[in-house]
Amino acid sequence: MRVRFILPVTFLLSGCHIASANVPNLNKLQGEWITVDAGPSHKTTQVCEFFENTQRTCIIEEASFSAKFGEAHINKVTGTWRLDGETLTVTETLNFSSVAHQFQFKVKSITANQFVLVSEHGDTTTWHRANH
Repeated sequence: MRVRFILPVTFLLSGCHIASANVPNLNKLQGEWITVDAGPSHKTTQVCEFFENTQRTCIIEEASFSAKFGEAHINKVTGTWRLDGETLTVTETLNFSSVAHQFQFKVKSITANQFVLVSEHGDTTTWHRANH
């Protein structure tokens, strides 16, 4: 009888330990972040806020230009986020669509002011804490 009780409690406690080990990174990720991708003919700026309740909102400004002419689009994206070990899973829906998309990233590093993500395709993106 004791073995039946100890084994589930051991699994339960080990699961709690894994979850609590992730809490510092969860706290680091909450807040507002910015990343900019700029090239000779484009600039994309993303400002995302990761909320404590695992909701996420992003404003994405995409600009492209050629021969001194250009255009820009601003989109709002809403969704969720989940950090599980080194894997960040986000879902997002554009403000003019009802279709949700899911993406996974490997968290390469995370500090209080910067985090680096690697996409499923191997692209690296560096995010910085937004300063207001």
